[in-house]
Amino acid sequence: MAKKSGEFFVILLLIILFFSTPVLSAEKGADFPKKAIRWIVPYPAGSGNDIQSRGIIPYLSKRLGVTILVENIPGADGRIGLNQTWKAKPDGYTLVNPGMPTPIINEKTYPVHYKTREFTHIFAWSQDNIVLVVNSDSWKTPQEFIAAAQSKTLAGGNSGIGSVSQIAGLQLEEVAKVKPFNWVPFRGGSETMTQLAGKHVDFGITTVSGARPLIDAGMLRPILIFSSQKDLTFPNAPIPREIGLNITAMPIIRGAMAPPGVTPEIVNILEQAFFKAVHDPDFLEWSQKVRIDITSINHEQFLDYTIGVEKEVTKYLDKIKIKK
Repeated sequence: MAKKSGEFFVILLLIILFFSTPVLSAEKGADFPKKAIRWIVPYPAGSGNDIQSRGIIPYLSKRLGVTILVENIPGADGRIGLNQTWKAKPDGYTLVNPGMPTPIINEKTYPVHYKTREFTHIFAWSQDNIVLVVNSDSWKTPQEFIAAAQSKTLAGGNSGIGSVSQIAGLQLEEVAKVKPFNWVPFRGGSETMTQLAGKHVDFGITTVSGARPLIDAGMLRPILIFSSQKDLTFPNAPIPREIGLNITAMPIIRGAMAPPGVTPEIVNILEQAFFKAVHDPDFLEWSQKVRIDITSINHEQFLDYTIGVEKEVTKYLDKIKIKK
């Protein structure tokens, strides 16, 4: 009888362990998500971040099995939407497409409530490199451009004081040992390229996507891509290491972050859903139509990018003339 009682106890214990395991997993995030997700775009409707967010959301929603609601919270160059995300509950139901590395630059130059590196990094799906562009009847190589910049002061157009494009120019200015550029800020990359085509500045720095229309039209020439790898859009344009320059690339990265403190289990669920979404054939077809360069950056790589860019931006703060 004692033997049978012992066997019954063992069987009962195994049953309890078997059924308790799923409950523990669910508490750690296995039942996530079970309601709609709020997706904050801290820029206006129609912006690059907004277009890309709305482009990927249907495929992400399909994988997660819940509705994803876009909420545009523009203002202060993204700082308002990022501040709201920072204060949200870290349960995985609030995401933001921050448009890196602008949040880092804003954090270092304006009063904000957030710390970029402390957001929960989830996944990034697109990369838009920064490019140095000249008029098509101007310099043909970066070496020619650098030689000219070492002998005289050149006027450079960018997307605004303290922008990623200006910091890229400051990087070039330092490593190539040229005369300090005379910076002319414009309202975005499109205006920068238009002014360059009209020869109102000697060169311009903007994103590859922003420069592409007038380059394709033959009016402008890309002569240096600020990247660690060749850009497939302009494969003939060299990257810094090919001409002996050591420059840390700071491409525009679009991805998803969440408030600090989201559990690793929920991060993993979201990350896997993003990975499947960006490899969906229909999404890839859409991205080709709108000419978005798709990548696949996991949460660890995304955080590493943030940390690296933060260090690089900090080096040039004294040269970024922004009124706080």
